[in-house]
Amino acid sequence: MRPVLLSIDVGTHSLRSAFVSLEGHILAYDEEPLLIWKTASTMEFCSDNIWEVLVTSVNRLTAEHPLNQEDIKGVGIDTTYSLVLLDEQMLPVHLPGSHRANTFGWMDSRASQQAAIIASEYPGLFAHAGSRISAKSNSSKLLWLFQSAPETWQAATCILDLYDYVTWKLTGCVTRTPTSTSHIFTRDAAAKLNIDIEERFNGESLEIGAAVGGGAVQKCG
Repeated sequence: MRPVLLSIDVGTHSLRSAFVSLEGHILAYDEEPLLIWKTASTMEFCSDNIWEVLVTSVNRLTAEHPLNQEDIKGVGIDTTYSLVLLDEQMLPVHLPGSHRANTFGWMDSRASQQAAIIASEYPGLFAHAGSRISAKSNSSKLLWLFQSAPETWQAATCILDLYDYVTWKLTGCVTRTPTSTSHIFTRDAAAKLNIDIEERFNGESLEIGAAVGGGAVQKCG
């Protein structure tokens, strides 16, 4: 096979991987289902399941379409706007009431009260994000977690955007992209809301389009 890019897309109900030509044409494709738990106001995922499915999908893709490692010229990743909770050992911290889920899904809207508080009491607090704060915003979810599930909040010593979680599993490097950090508390915002964010959002801040670490590790995750 000629030089390709490996594309990974973590969606809502499934994960897709594909080999894409340098001109942007899909050459090979695989899709695998993801575990998801939903109610009228909640959406939850399991980060371990997402990673396991990613490995399965890429292994199946490479098994059905063999190529040399050097033929893969880059890896592109896209994920939903979801939030992963991990402890100090980088192990999952389960959401309240769950024995598997540790990830707020993008459509989770349980933090409607917290979004209303931010909007009414702290207008303009997240103007740097360029969008109106809603119940689905990560900042609202974090405030909900802090106020409604303090034990879970204390256990979650590392909180990652799903994209940053996937790149960490691939490279071993904890990094933060501009997209993920723009929707997370700044220190000033956290101080006004009386929320302790120190240590929970460590990691190298990257510029748009920057490479993550030195590439994929030999044995990911």
